[in-house]
Amino acid sequence: MNSFKKIIRRVITLVSAFMLLCCSATLTTICPDVSAAKDPELTPQEKADMIVVLTNEARQELGLSELYAVPLLNDYAMTRAKETTFFFAHNRLDGTLFSSIIDYDKLPYASVKENIAGGSETPDGCFEQWRNSSGHWKNIINEDITHMGAGYCFDDTAESKWYWDQIFMSFFEFDDWEEIEGLEGAYIPERYKIVPQCCGDLNGDGNVDTFDYILIMKHIDDGYYFNDLQVEAADCFQDGMITSADAQALQRFILGGIKQLPMSLFG
Repeated sequence: MNSFKKIIRRVITLVSAFMLLCCSATLTTICPDVSAAKDPELTPQEKADMIVVLTNEARQELGLSELYAVPLLNDYAMTRAKETTFFFAHNRLDGTLFSSIIDYDKLPYASVKENIAGGSETPDGCFEQWRNSSGHWKNIINEDITHMGAGYCFDDTAESKWYWDQIFMSFFEFDDWEEIEGLEGAYIPERYKIVPQCCGDLNGDGNVDTFDYILIMKHIDDGYYFNDLQVEAADCFQDGMITSADAQALQRFILGGIKQLPMSLFG
């Protein structure tokens, strides 16, 4: 019954989006232009995030789900990258397996795997190393994994100088990710972060239109990932939640029923 209701809801969403598309061609609201300079120099964490981006792009090409980056796993992977500057292996300096770095009480995983690499200065170069290695590539395209961490370390005194680490993790089917302490703050890094220009602009194109309505419905119905700025832009009532009420407000705004966003629940 729940599946049937979800199908009906999706049909209604698509019909509503189609009607909006037909009706709102001249009602699209354009946000003020906002530009920001981008620093070409990446921090170690930004380089690590780019590894996640490359991983997800490769998985998407194969029809696989994107992986969530986890701050705690990133910390572990950063430590592992530093450890490999001394001992380039899947064992740690004390001889234990790499997985001994993980606090199982915080991350009760079903399986965990690791990729390491050395010698590549850039995320793209590192990723090509893994792409050309069957064992590493098998980890990257594993259908069971859902979360990962990535780490990077540069050490001019070490043999390969540039060191990289990936930790992949899957969980038991009965686990509720929201209840797992170690997954707090999980996110999906973006190659080009979507930056909304105003409330309701969820795809960052400076317009508030049907495409934004489709995105908010995908977020509500299917858990489609929003970054922190998209979450703020989708909260049309500024009440700290994104619900069907926000979607309805966005729909009314596109059709001209209300004049501005955000709006007040009591206005």
